[in-house]
Amino acid sequence: MCYQTYFKEENSIDLKAYYEKLFLAEPELLTVKNVMRLTGYVKASVQRWINTFDLEAFKIKYAYVIPKECLIDFMVSKRFRGIIRKSEVHQQMIANFRKEVLYHDRLY
Repeated sequence: MCYQTYFKEENSIDLKAYYEKLFLAEPELLTVKNVMRLTGYVKASVQRWINTFDLEAFKIKYAYVIPKECLIDFMVSKRFRGIIRKSEVHQQMIANFRKEVLYHDRLY
């Protein structure tokens, strides 16, 4: 079953809180390399998200800087959740979210 199929919009708040907790130790301003590591996607994908304004970033000198809050907002968006060929990191985050948050909520 596709993640997009069973994800309900009311889970967006929980998903955002999950990512905020997951990225708590990360700096407030991220580089493209940071985003690559956190999402598991290649540089071309990250740059495409920036160039299409899906991911908000600021150019400082010759490099993009992405506020952590903007990355999290993007990761909660339908655009990010709807990626067909998800990276292994993305798939693992979904699995952990389902296990830690969604499954936990059903128990109580």
